Amino acid sequence: MFFPWCCKPWSAEKAHVDQNTEYVRALPLSSSSSTSFPKAYNFAQDEPPDDLQQAAPSRTLEPVRCMGPTFTPENQEKVRLQMAVRSFVKEAMTGMPVELLEEDSGHVVIATFYLDRTLKRVSLKLPEEHRYYRMQDMIAIFRDKEFTNLVPSLAHLSPRCLAVDFCTERDFRLCFQFQDSDVRDNFYSCLKILRMSLDAGEVEEEEN
Repeated sequence: MFFPWCCKPWSAEKAHVDQNTEYVRALPLSSSSSTSFPKAYNFAQDEPPDDLQQAAPSRTLEPVRCMGPTFTPENQEKVRLQMAVRSFVKEAMTGMPVELLEEDSGHVVIATFYLDRTLKRVSLKLPEEHRYYRMQDMIAIFRDKEFTNLVPSLAHLSPRCLAVDFCTERDFRLCFQFQDSDVRDNFYSCLKILRMSLDAGEVEEEEN
C-alpha cells in the first residue's frame, strides 16, 4: 500500500472547506453504507462471532459471498467492514510502508504509518523525524471532488488520493495516495470507522 503525505503551515484555508466535505463526526461510515457498530467493539482485540468469521472479506473489500439465508445485506456489510478494519489495524500496528507526498511540490518521501495498541494515536516515521497525531484530533476526510478542491496541485491524482485534516497548529493535513481507488476506499472506510468508534466509546463512557 502506498500513502503520500502533505502538509502546510496553519492558515485560513484549514477553516474553509466545501460544505459537502465528509466530516468523520457527522456523517455515516462511508458514502454507500450507514452500517452501525457496537459502541464497545475493539478492533484490535475483539473477535467476531464464529458464525460470522466465515464471511471475512479480502482487503480489497469485495462483496461477501456464500452467506447463509440468515444474513441480511446490512449484516453482510457489517461483517465485511469489521474484518477489513481488523486486517487494517493488524498491519498498522506493525507498521505500513507509505509514501508521503508534499502538497506543493509533489515530492515523495518514504515513511511508515503506525497505529498504537489503544487505536488512539497515529504516527508517521519519516527518515529524519517521527510525527504523532491523536485520533480524536482528526476532524475531516476528503476524497474525489472535495480532495480536488482542497488540493488542486494534486488534482490529477485524485482518483487514488484522499486527505485527512487534524485540528493541530502545524502539519495538520495528511494527503494519501494509493495504488488504485479500491485500496484508497478500503483505507478511507477503515480509518473513518476507527475515528467514529472512538467517539462512540466516549459517548458510552459519559452515559455510564
